[in-house]
Amino acid sequence: MQSGFRAGHGCPTATLKVLNDIIAAIDKKQYCAAVYIDLSKAFDSVNHCVLISRLNSLGFSHDCLAWFSNYLSDRVQRVKSEGLLSGPMPVSMGVPQGSILGPTLFSLYINDVALAAGDSQIHLYADDTILYTSGPSASFTYAAKLALVKMTIIPMFDFDGDSYWPLSLKHFPENAALWGKSSQSSTLTCSPELALDGVLSTFSHTNEETDPWWRVDLLKVYRVNRVIITNRPNHGLRINGAVIRIGNFLDIYSNTICAVISTLADGATATFSCGGMEGRYMIVHIPGYKKILSLSEVGVYGYLAGNLAVDGATTQSSTFTSWFAEKAIDSNRGLQQNTSCSSTLDETNPWWRLDLRDVYKISEVVITNRNDCCAEQINGAEIHIGNSLEINGNNNPICAVIPAIPAGESYSYSCGGMEGRYLNLIIPGDVKTLILCEVEVYGEVLVLKRSFVKMQFNSRVDLTDPSVRENVLKQLGSALADRGLTNVTLRWSQTPKQVIQKVNAGKSYCGNGK
Repeated sequence: MQSGFRAGHGCPTATLKVLNDIIAAIDKKQYCAAVYIDLSKAFDSVNHCVLISRLNSLGFSHDCLAWFSNYLSDRVQRVKSEGLLSGPMPVSMGVPQGSILGPTLFSLYINDVALAAGDSQIHLYADDTILYTSGPSASFTYAAKLALVKMTIIPMFDFDGDSYWPLSLKHFPENAALWGKSSQSSTLTCSPELALDGVLSTFSHTNEETDPWWRVDLLKVYRVNRVIITNRPNHGLRINGAVIRIGNFLDIYSNTICAVISTLADGATATFSCGGMEGRYMIVHIPGYKKILSLSEVGVYGYLAGNLAVDGATTQSSTFTSWFAEKAIDSNRGLQQNTSCSSTLDETNPWWRLDLRDVYKISEVVITNRNDCCAEQINGAEIHIGNSLEINGNNNPICAVIPAIPAGESYSYSCGGMEGRYLNLIIPGDVKTLILCEVEVYGEVLVLKRSFVKMQFNSRVDLTDPSVRENVLKQLGSALADRGLTNVTLRWSQTPKQVIQKVNAGKSYCGNGK
């Protein structure tokens, strides 16, 4: 439901609708969970081709489509500052802001997002979206909501410009603890999972005992950047002196200390930096005292540990003697013997590529430079990440540019969750040698996303025709390959009975696609 730009609707009606749904769920003794979706520069990011296609699907006539195509095309903008007027710049995307039609066109553009909500509820106010649901338990409700957002909502917006709505989501780190299993040394009425339910008024609670502890099993090894602890709203002094540990051992003291909570006010929230410490378990305990440990909320933020590069396949633009491409992922940083590094010949635009064999969300890339002479040879190298092999993969988006790395040093570059199967390093322009002593890649594999593949047929088509079915599978396979998924077998589980109708055949205003 859209409350923006509609007569009789506005912020009050949107608030009342959502609040009423939440109260109704609470009356049924259910928990509620909500996800707020924020889009970056939403009105400026409207794809004109997709918008015309959306209007076509809504039944706009051929003449109307032609009018809107003309209305949106050949627009320019200029900026005036301190009496000076800039030259004209073309506007190839977005709806004209400040116009009467702009808000209506945007509402039509984004309206179908409700189709992805499943049995959840969704409400929009212009480009602000809330997705909410209710369920019998807090953990079930939160898990269901996060899964829906991961598998449905995010892919529809955020698939590298090829999504149903090519708009840009603002991404925020995910609390890995929500997917884990919690436990504690003992339980006095309040169970350990209450520290993960998102409700500030509930809390976990141990008995009064020596060395009380609370633990979350993240199920996989993470590199933990920070832990966020919210104290209970009363009796908060009980947390004073608690220790936060990260590690892979069930024995508390075998794990590494991230931080000590000296004091934390009632109901207060504090963030503790763990600097990428690795571990499957995050433990909070109070050592050496007979106390009660009680936690209102716990958040663990980081990304999956493990160097993804070691399972990949490598190639490079050329090879100097025996300095093969795979030596850059042999887990040997080459500090003792530089022949464990990869090297191209001296050439223009030397490059090295890693195929991760799957599409990953890349958090960090670590590059180790050679330890003897010529450390400056890596200066200016670009790190590219993506799913395309165009120009040998060197046309994918840039994660970072390497200004310099001292001899024998390893430098880390944050890629902010960029998605891709291929990682390239290239030194553009100059005649140089690209030498890499080790490349490490850290991130997480993506949940298989829902994708939307547009197909165009020139006339009435019967899907029972074997040649048509073959063409559909071919186009689906091509779309998956573009996303880095090549080892896929597609087949019809049964003969389809649907018939595709020809609608508004005529000139296409978006190239070959509708």
